[in-house]
Amino acid sequence: MKFLKVASVFDAIEKESSRLKITKLLADLFEKSSPNEAGSISYLSLGLLNPVYIGTKFNFADKSLKKALAKILNLSLVTIDDNAKKLGDLGLIVEQVGFHFEPGGKLSILDVMNHLHKIEQISGIGAQELKEQEFITFLKQLDSVSAKYIVRIIVGKLRLGFSDMTILDALSWMSVGDKSIRKVLEDAYNVSADIGLI
Repeated sequence: MKFLKVASVFDAIEKESSRLKITKLLADLFEKSSPNEAGSISYLSLGLLNPVYIGTKFNFADKSLKKALAKILNLSLVTIDDNAKKLGDLGLIVEQVGFHFEPGGKLSILDVMNHLHKIEQISGIGAQELKEQEFITFLKQLDSVSAKYIVRIIVGKLRLGFSDMTILDALSWMSVGDKSIRKVLEDAYNVSADIGLI
């Protein structure tokens, strides 16, 4: 599955206030994905790359991220800072600035996970510069909607407004068309604590 499809559903969820509709949007997305993709979608929809007990830490300094965005968007760092203060969301800057990213978004959900893991795992001397370079290369392969959510995931502010319990509801809806097996899924989740595995 292309990540653009996932980002489009995230966009629809962000605009939706009904919890039931959000659950159904997620259920539909899970139904169209492979088990491996569904696991990745589960993590990403919570702004994670890994189970909670492992954690997700990009250690990507705010200043380095803004510098990378300034390069990609061909804007000054001052402009990025001003927009960040005005919008309160670096992801929105990417979407609204009118920069044309890769049309159609060629990367799959698994490609996106690999790129994000690569950024997360860069450490040591010169790590910020290496993260910046990897981030620039990665973002240039995305459409602007996908890029918005990638930036939000990296800064830890996804803003989709639901929890892991909504994902369990969505998995129940996908499987049986209602929330009747939510308790079974929740019991399994309480044992494994890994939403992607569930």
